[in-house]
Amino acid sequence: MLKHAIRWTGLMRCYSTQVDKAALSKLRKKTGIAFINCKKALVKFDNNVEQAEKWLQEEAKKEGWAKATKLQNRKMAQGLVGLIYDKSHVTMVEVNCETDFVARTDKFKTFVTHLATVCHQHSKHINDTKSLLMKSEVGGVKSGTDNSSSIADLVAMEIGNIGENMQLRRALFYKATNDLQLGSYVYGPAGKPLWIKNVQLGKYAAVVQFSQIINGTKVIPGHSLSQQLGQHIVGMHPKTIGNYDDIALESSKDEEIETDENVSNNSSAENAEKYENEAQDSREGESDDEIENLPKEKEKDESRFLFQEYLMDPDTKVYEILTENNMKVMDFVRFEVGEELPEESEADDKVSTSS
Repeated sequence: MLKHAIRWTGLMRCYSTQVDKAALSKLRKKTGIAFINCKKALVKFDNNVEQAEKWLQEEAKKEGWAKATKLQNRKMAQGLVGLIYDKSHVTMVEVNCETDFVARTDKFKTFVTHLATVCHQHSKHINDTKSLLMKSEVGGVKSGTDNSSSIADLVAMEIGNIGENMQLRRALFYKATNDLQLGSYVYGPAGKPLWIKNVQLGKYAAVVQFSQIINGTKVIPGHSLSQQLGQHIVGMHPKTIGNYDDIALESSKDEEIETDENVSNNSSAENAEKYENEAQDSREGESDDEIENLPKEKEKDESRFLFQEYLMDPDTKVYEILTENNMKVMDFVRFEVGEELPEESEADDKVSTSS
């Protein structure tokens, strides 16, 4: 009899509770969860939106983590980079998914925007000027006013919602200082970033740290120049900045090559041979150390930022652009969706060795 009474009470409650349409709309808007599940939650908690939302989030976490565990070995080479730039702070994240189809959906773009915003808020609590967090570290960053969910939880819920493996692969946090400023560039569809609120989205992005001094005064240059330098880094993919001490040597070498070309073009073979002998005689006085310290011949693909041909003007080297504008680039970071990362390769090697 007691069992029948309990069952009857439950049924009466289900039939007696009418879902408030305003509460249903509000819950759906806040959670993004299907109407049928929102309705079920409101019935369960007598139209109490807060309790219904909490219950839905917990259920979504459970389902998301279960789905994420099943899909964890699927390759994720697609996705988007999200960047927030506000002069004093820059946050850049890479979020991956399995297919380009999902990466192009509004739902995924909104999700990347949300993760970038959560990370940017977290960056205000970081004291370091520069901080790069990989997946395992950034996954622990808390989200929401009550810190009830982590970024890893948010990703797991989205995996359960969309049905593809996903990850927040890495997050960069950069702060400007009194001496150093920040610039950024994002390459998106048709060469322009896609803006959602204050977040720029694309497949490539770069952050540049620089200083500029004119007449002994530190200044912030026009955003267009620092943005162009970011564009150069995205397009030319330098590996290092290079040594500023090599600029004078590189410049003199370029002038010597130009002189050789002029002599070759405007002189007879006899005069050219005479010039070469004179050049050889002038080098005989140089020590072996001086000759050894001369910059090596440029490789076909120059990897030093300073000595690359400037993307916007191939006849000019990057260091010439910086010199003309009294600028000095101190650091840069480039993100490309799906690129191979040394940190991940080392981790995979360790796993393979241990197994």
